[in-house]
Amino acid sequence: MATNDNRGQTLIINGHNYTKYVKARGGLKWARNDVDSKKSVRTVAGANMRRDKLGSKRTMTWSLLRMPEADFAQLDTDVSDTFYTATVRDPHGQSTITAYTSKVEGTLVLDDDENRFWEEISFEMVEQ
Repeated sequence: MATNDNRGQTLIINGHNYTKYVKARGGLKWARNDVDSKKSVRTVAGANMRRDKLGSKRTMTWSLLRMPEADFAQLDTDVSDTFYTATVRDPHGQSTITAYTSKVEGTLVLDDDENRFWEEISFEMVEQ
């Protein structure tokens, strides 16, 4: 079904391997977001930043190729838990993280034989 040269990308969620569905171009958009405490403020004099950084969290936006409805249903189930385990490859290499997802999107398409597929699939994975 999905033929894809995803160049070493990894996407495994709760033990289910979705790597073959990651788009080779634009399949992963990655960001690092710092988390600051309420003690982080700007000074009145000079507007200098006083920062109390608690840590950093990764956010990954995934874009996937067309997949059969059963696989899309499993993906939706996998990312519907409050938190889930995912093995991913990002700029720092492959790692296993705990993450959450609040939105999954896809477009239903039917082939000539009325088989159900989903495409334009995307979701955001945020590190816990």
